[in-house]
Amino acid sequence: MIKAVLSFAIALCGLAIPAMAEEDALMVHDAWAKVSFKNGAVYMNIHNGDTKAAKLLKASSPIAKRVEVHEVTETDGVFKMQQINGLDIPAGEMVVLKPNGYHIMVFGLQNMLKVGDELPLTLHFEGGIQKQLAVEVKPIDHKATHKHAHDHDHETPNNHQGHGH
Repeated sequence: MIKAVLSFAIALCGLAIPAMAEEDALMVHDAWAKVSFKNGAVYMNIHNGDTKAAKLLKASSPIAKRVEVHEVTETDGVFKMQQINGLDIPAGEMVVLKPNGYHIMVFGLQNMLKVGDELPLTLHFEGGIQKQLAVEVKPIDHKATHKHAHDHDHETPNNHQGHGH
């Protein structure tokens, strides 16, 4: 009986290790937000150090009514911001969420945030992986600086550059 329980416990540990490895492989860098009135936009770099792709499904915040993952597209010179149903993070790559591209929109903030405040944000990935962030609010005219020599944009047919938010 003890041998069976021990074998079961070892098997459970083996199942938990891959999930922990996937969670540790997803890293968020240089997160920042800008807010205007009771809405805001969040930008960051998400690096997937795993050997398999990941997907950002959604984001949430306890101080916002609604949080959505968005992209900006351009068609015939007309720029459009729209919600997307997830964002692929390819294996071994970094996806940059930035003005005029992919970003996270925060709607209906409970309180007006000011420069220096922190916005609590949770990123929800496939497989039940969550990343809790405290995103610093920066001035509206803040420009992101990339600290990683290997930064690059994640290009897909729907990733066109447009105007800022």
